[in-house]
Amino acid sequence: LLENNGFAVTRGVGGISTSFEAVYDTGKPGKNIAFMAEYDALPEIGHGCGHNIIGTSSAGAGVVLKEIMQKHDLGGVLKVIGTPAEERVGGKILMLREGVFKGLDAAMIMHPTDATIPDDISFASVNIEYVFHGKPAHSAAFPWRGANALSGVIQMFNAVDAMRLHFKDYTRVHGIITEGGTAHNTITDRAVCLFNIRALEFSYLEEVIKMIENCAKGAALMTGTRVEIERVTCNKEMKTNRVLAETFYEEMKKIPTPVYTEDEIAFAAEISKEAGFENHGEYFAGLEPLEDQPVPLAIGTDVSDVSHTVPTIMLSAAAMCKGT
Repeated sequence: LLENNGFAVTRGVGGISTSFEAVYDTGKPGKNIAFMAEYDALPEIGHGCGHNIIGTSSAGAGVVLKEIMQKHDLGGVLKVIGTPAEERVGGKILMLREGVFKGLDAAMIMHPTDATIPDDISFASVNIEYVFHGKPAHSAAFPWRGANALSGVIQMFNAVDAMRLHFKDYTRVHGIITEGGTAHNTITDRAVCLFNIRALEFSYLEEVIKMIENCAKGAALMTGTRVEIERVTCNKEMKTNRVLAETFYEEMKKIPTPVYTEDEIAFAAEISKEAGFENHGEYFAGLEPLEDQPVPLAIGTDVSDVSHTVPTIMLSAAAMCKGT
């Protein structure tokens, strides 16, 4: 699409084979801006939070803005940067290290949600894997000779739950067991869990990481196992840009509120009823007020790392029924 609309596209930038950089260079002085396109999905459930919409909106915005730049003879460089693997790897962080975002005056992205919020902030976030190693034995004949790695994982979950009382507001800690053993009649000698930890500031996130690490080490100690800890991905909190937020808000006020048909209203009512949304008949949300302080959203994204280097805005845009 971007190539067909006059962009020069380079695939595999920043050392990631599925990334791309589409460039429209006017050759004239002006701003250097980029739309970031995401298109990855979650395992098994697919596009749960709408990254397919992020990819298409950024590509479409690039095409339209190029037309506007040509019509009004605006100088500068316009880019659409394809940034894969946000969900599990943090592709933008890798691309940032490789200089893909160097020289930009602004970077922009839209994330779909149930309301249009001009200024929000995502959390600092980390994914950490904990691998417990035990000692195998027959669980019926000689259980006293073994050390159960799965018991270590379970005790870690119990310890983390005991610590939740002491986390600051907006802290989120959640995990899954990715390996729990292979046979019920043997003592499990290897078990693995993966935790996602989020906090409003990166500095406090490091404190929570230490708490969770102590939970893992304590669980290993009490079960006679040992634990290996690996930080898989990590991103900072969003550094919001008030100028971009205010500019976006003023422009969005000029756009008429969408008008919905009776069929669309009925469809939204059906969705709300089946899903149990408490929207009291207000099925669609428009532009939310521009708050004095950014609105905290309990999400983590690699966009936030870009925001610490380049002036960045991540818009939350209404693209689904209110309450979704």
